[in-house]
Order: sequence, then structure tokens, then C-alpha cells
Amino acid sequence: MHFKQRDGVDFQFTNIFDPSISQERVFDEVCLDIVHSALDGYNGTILAYGQTGSGKTYTITGGEHYADRGIIPRVLSTIFEEFEKRPNMRYSCYISYLEIYNENVYDLLDRSHTDRPIEEWTKVLLMDDDEGDMHFRNLGVFEAISEEEALNLLFLGNMNRVTSDTPMNQVILSLRSKRNAVSKTYHVPYRNSMLTSVLRGSLGGNCKSVFIATLNPESDFVDESISTCRFMQRCSEVTVDVAVNSEVDTEKRLETVEKVNAELERTNAELQARAVKLENDIETQALQFAKKEEQWKQRLALTQEETQTALEAAKSARDQSELSDKKVDWIRLFVKYGRYGKPHVRFVWCSADLEYLNYRAVESTNPKATIPTRSIKRVCIGQETRVFERAKQPARAPHCFSVEYEENRTLDLEIADGESPEVKHTKRGDWAEALQFLIKLKSVPHRTKSQSLDDSAGSIGS
Repeated sequence: MHFKQRDGVDFQFTNIFDPSISQERVFDEVCLDIVHSALDGYNGTILAYGQTGSGKTYTITGGEHYADRGIIPRVLSTIFEEFEKRPNMRYSCYISYLEIYNENVYDLLDRSHTDRPIEEWTKVLLMDDDEGDMHFRNLGVFEAISEEEALNLLFLGNMNRVTSDTPMNQVILSLRSKRNAVSKTYHVPYRNSMLTSVLRGSLGGNCKSVFIATLNPESDFVDESISTCRFMQRCSEVTVDVAVNSEVDTEKRLETVEKVNAELERTNAELQARAVKLENDIETQALQFAKKEEQWKQRLALTQEETQTALEAAKSARDQSELSDKKVDWIRLFVKYGRYGKPHVRFVWCSADLEYLNYRAVESTNPKATIPTRSIKRVCIGQETRVFERAKQPARAPHCFSVEYEENRTLDLEIADGESPEVKHTKRGDWAEALQFLIKLKSVPHRTKSQSLDDSAGSIGS
């Protein structure tokens, strides 16, 4: 490529595409090998770089029509197509979406950023571990089990994007320093620019990388175009050492498994001990309430309404022990509905100490998520549930309930098929009643053992 406005400015590129080239051809010739290599165990990077308005967004995400899909949608489509073609392999797809704005990194998939200026967003921090590998703190990682879910994450990230100019001169200077450092085996100054810090694994690391320069053909932007080409030239001069990411140390793997098993056994023993202690505490409390029940009547001459309140408090304490035994064994099959209304079959149960509501996939052995029972605010049933709001199917309403917790978050469940409607309706009622009891239980402040029940009785009498 030669710029007539400047003497002696020449750059070499692997491919040059004119504006009429199709998105499909760009993807096939530039990116397809990176995608296939990633599925074979290699790290991969695809970077589009250029001034504002030169076509980066169009190249990466695409236009309005299906045929104009950009690199990311085509990568996602190819990945899930390859998953289907490789039935003997087990793959998982996790997605993060970040943006560099004014030398700060932000998570575009953080829903708390919606309708807030970027200055109020939580910044993503870059940190190194003991082995020198870089990690992102405050950056969300989301699993996508289908192309549709992956594209929904892409859509959410695009909605939160903020457009800004790229500090080309600073990045190019950092790339020049980086190239010189690599050639002289000095410390590599990645942190001279946030972009080169983020691209640390792609610039001289274990990664297959493709860099795409987008240029504005107008003569008014020739200086910016030259800067973009210089950046690409610096990237092409960086040497990488690419290797397959694989685990071949069998002894280390066995050692890790043994450590995990030992940790699980220790945790299980602790949970069992806590469960026994909880049962003993509940039983002791129930006996104390039963003993004080008569004392309250005789010593304080409670009115009929006050007496009934005391009896109910004692009964709740006695029932709490029965509830802990009964609900711990309640592990049931549910249909969980995601935020977009997609159903997933899940096991749901309450922990032995009544501290957490857990759920996991049928084929998994570990909880996918745990909800602290203290964070549960209320339980909605029937037509008040999110399930009914999304599905609008009256027949489902008697079998559904929603657990609201934290800040406007819900766990939307439906009793799984395979039983009669009457049985499912009854089970829905049992679960709703049990969870409502938990809400009341967790709302009562804990008392220390040193606090006397006589003091409690005295305060009631006064």
C-alpha cells in the first residue's frame, strides 16, 4: 500500500480488501483458521483497529442485514456448528465483553451499568497472579449453551458501548517499546497502554493472532490512516510462541483430585457437625419455650391475645426442628425458567442448616447456584409469578412459584412434569409455605445464649 500524499510511506499486508468485499469472504479468509485453532486448543485473538468511523464496528459486529453479519456473530455460529460436528468432545462456551474507554476497562455485560453514565461504572482491574498470568477483576463471565444465548450477550454488550477515539500515538509508541524489549530480552512495557495491557497474551504470548486495519479512504484522514498502518506494522513484527493448551501431567491431576476429595470430605464433615448442632440448639430452644409458656401465663397474667401469641412463638420453635429434618430431604425436580423464558430442568433443595437454597443441573454433582435464605424477600405463586407473566399459560400457573431475593432477582420454578396436576399443585403449596416460613424465621434477630428468657418474659410483661 502506498500513500501518494507522503513520500516513502509503504506498508506490507497479508490481504487488502476493498469496500465492496463481502463480510463472508473477510471471515473465511482472515478468521476461520483462528476459530478452528481455538477449538483444537490454541489461544486466538482477532483485533480490528482503526480510527473512529473507519468501519471497526461494522467489521466486528456487522450491519443491519443477515448477510452483513460481522466477525463475532460468524465466530459464534461457527463455534456451535463445530460443537455439533464433534460429538465425542465436550465443549463449554463462556463469554466476556469489555470496552477500553479513556484508558479504563469496563464490563459491557454488567447490567448495573444500564442507564448510568460511564463515569459511574465499576472499572475492570488487571492483575497478575504468582505465575505471571494476567487476570481481569470485576469482569463478568457468562456461559452460553446455544448460539442464541451468545448473540443475546453480544446484543447486550453492543447496547452499552461508548464511542471514543483511540489514542493511536500512545499505542504505537508502546508497541515500538514492546518490540525492542522482546528483541533485547528486557522487561516488556505492556502497561504503557491499556490496549497493549489487555492484548498482552496476543502480543508476544502463546496466541494465534489476526490484526485487521480499518481505514477511511478520504484524503482528510490520511494521517490517521498512516498511524493505523504503523500500528499494524508493529504488530506484524512481534514474535509469538504458539503451543496447544493441554494437560499432560497425570500425577499432578491425580494429586489435584485427591486434594479436592479431601476438601469435600472435610466440608461434608463440617456441614454434618453444623446440622447436629443446629438440631440440638433448636430442640433446646423448644424446651425452653415450652417451660416458659406456663410461667408467662401465671406470672404476667397475659390477656387471651397475648397468650395466643406466646403459644404460637413456642410452637414455631418446636416446628423449626421438624422443618430442618423435613426440608433437608426435599430435593425435587423442577423446570427453571431463565431470564429470557427458556426452560431448564434443575434439582432444587435447601441446605441442611437452612442457610441456602441450592439448585443444579440434572447431570451435575455440584450446585450451579446458591441463594442465601436470608436474602429471600417473598414468594409469589400462580399468576403473580414471572413464569406466568412470560408464558401467559393459565394451565401452568397452579404449578409455578417465584422466589424473589436480593435486588429484583427471581428464581422462577415450575413443578416438573410426570405427576398429576393435583400432586404438583400440592407440592407447589408445600414449597411456598416452607419458603414463607423461612422468610419469617430469618427475619427474627438471633439471640445469644447469655440472654435470659426470663428477661424476655419480663419485657413482655412490662
